[in-house]
Amino acid sequence: MQACPSAPFALGEYLTDDSSVGKHLSYVGDCFWMKDKDPSGDQQQNNVRGNRLKLMLCLRNTSAINLKPRQLVIFDTGGGVAYQTNSIGYSGTAAGLHCAPVDDNIIAAGVPQYAVFYVCLQGLNEVITEAADSSADITVGQMLISSGAGTTLESAGSTAGRVLGLVEGSTDITAAYIPNIVARALTAAVTDDNSTAILANCMVRI
Repeated sequence: MQACPSAPFALGEYLTDDSSVGKHLSYVGDCFWMKDKDPSGDQQQNNVRGNRLKLMLCLRNTSAINLKPRQLVIFDTGGGVAYQTNSIGYSGTAAGLHCAPVDDNIIAAGVPQYAVFYVCLQGLNEVITEAADSSADITVGQMLISSGAGTTLESAGSTAGRVLGLVEGSTDITAAYIPNIVARALTAAVTDDNSTAILANCMVRI
């Protein structure tokens, strides 16, 4: 995997495809350093957030649903090169899965099936908190992993693809979770902040 000099499409965009042609497959698995954008700003203006670059990975949505912005998606568990080129749905039924958040500039409807899109590996990207009250607040600076409180990985109304804060000194800090830390929280969330977008600094290992 190597960083390429210029991205094939902008943040907030995706390339539509179909199951048979795969005309954009030359991009999947490639990484691109891109200027960060604030999804709440004017997408036509210089609305940089934090004046930083972010490392984005191109994946293909091989799940049966649209993948929504900010939610965590898992890689193809079939192995081989597909592991770093395809996403098969949201993280969710087990905590601490290897996953990455969908580009937070994507429209609310999400990325359609077979489209090529970005997930964030490094840099600023919003993520979504659990759908139900969690056992603890998320504090600024806290490490985040995928929550195991979600429902099915391929459901349009799924509560999967959410983050959970690691609690220092607890059984959360396990050898299984540490390699799969998704990000560090840059904004806080309390237990009643269900399905809330928070800003995070991603640090996904791939």
